Amino acid sequence: MKKLLNITFALLLASALLVGCGEKGKEVKPNKIPQPKINIEKQQVETIGDNGKQLDQQPEKPLEIKWSTPVKLNSLPNESAFTSLGGMNSIKVDGNVVHVAWESSLSGKTSNVYYTRSLNSGVSWESGTKLTDNVGRSKSVSINANGDDVLIVWVDDRDNKNGEIYYIQSDDGGKTWSKDTRLTNDDSKTTLPSIAVIDDVFYLTWEDYIPKCSGHFAKSYDGGKTWSQIELVTDNGIEVGIPNIAEIDKGSLHLIYGSEKDSEETKGYNWENYYRYSNDQGKNWSEPIRLTDDEIGDTRFPHIASDGNVLHTVWWDDRDDTNYKHFGYPEQFPSADHNYEIYYKRSLDGGKTWEEDTRLTNDGAVSQNPSIAVVENNVYVAWVDNRNGSNEVYAKYSSNAGTSWGDEVLLSKDLALSERITIKANETGVYLIWTTQESEKEYNVYFVKGNIE
Repeated sequence: MKKLLNITFALLLASALLVGCGEKGKEVKPNKIPQPKINIEKQQVETIGDNGKQLDQQPEKPLEIKWSTPVKLNSLPNESAFTSLGGMNSIKVDGNVVHVAWESSLSGKTSNVYYTRSLNSGVSWESGTKLTDNVGRSKSVSINANGDDVLIVWVDDRDNKNGEIYYIQSDDGGKTWSKDTRLTNDDSKTTLPSIAVIDDVFYLTWEDYIPKCSGHFAKSYDGGKTWSQIELVTDNGIEVGIPNIAEIDKGSLHLIYGSEKDSEETKGYNWENYYRYSNDQGKNWSEPIRLTDDEIGDTRFPHIASDGNVLHTVWWDDRDDTNYKHFGYPEQFPSADHNYEIYYKRSLDGGKTWEEDTRLTNDGAVSQNPSIAVVENNVYVAWVDNRNGSNEVYAKYSSNAGTSWGDEVLLSKDLALSERITIKANETGVYLIWTTQESEKEYNVYFVKGNIE
């Protein structure tokens, strides 16, 4: 039965998630972005964090985290409710307030955006609120907040089958909402939006097939009421995957994405991770910096997080599967015997230099779609893998900024097939949501909190 549910789950996720690159769109000449050159120094990386404080390099002292029982957040019967991938953020923690948004469908043909919040750090929740009344599909929902300003973005196909970016905004912490508004307007496929907040500015990134699957960028200085001109933020004409920006209290923008930039189709069409930064709110960006180089493997859906000057990124990677022939576009939903592992990498100097890749899992299964959160020296990673025959949610953490890691923790025990996770954290807790398939057509959104003791 689990195997049947696994197949059904993959098929429905493929339709619910707007898949990234792989199709061609209409060619439109994008705006040109100035690309000042930077020198990436090849030197010994010093273990110095933000403001010069010494990072804890002692052996890992396991964090004491007590996890709550998973709580279902959606409430409609026979509902198909879907969160989004980790780099897209379906949850935001702002002080004691926890905001969550998801896509929900009752018919399979239409879906809408729903929202709920907790005012006491996830102890109790308000009833879910339906924010849209769509004749089409609202997919790939992403949320962020900055005090009373709460912003939700998603991909909507009410105007055309390729989808456009829509957004809805609240300026009273989620009590009331504006009318949903269309942001993009083109004939190409649009997908996978993600929001970051830095220095009170909302930064939105997404994929758009102009002319191929490229990363795009816009910003708002007023909580999402108005937006800047849309700009291209990755190489023109090079396919990319889930561009997302690290959230940080203030400072530079740090962008990560997957790309075929240096791949050769005859050698496996391998994707790698790339990094760019901007010191002027996205007006100018550094040249792309290649972070991975595993020759024939494919890196998938990197996610980036930071605290001060220390940057952390995770992704899933099949470099260790020697039986798989890497040729053609990487699988969106890999077969159960295709080995992917979770990898991690960090920079201790604001992205100038990067350490070697670190493998976080070693189970011979499909470990996929990781999400990462950081609070000072504490780094939290969650992912899904099928080592026990069906997709389950795992997490592990480091208390010394990624130098060493504790043991894995299974969080979705006794639940059915689980996927599409996002992890967030603050000084007192770790917050995690995901989607679980309960039956052939029923999918629910679950939340757990880990209290740091």
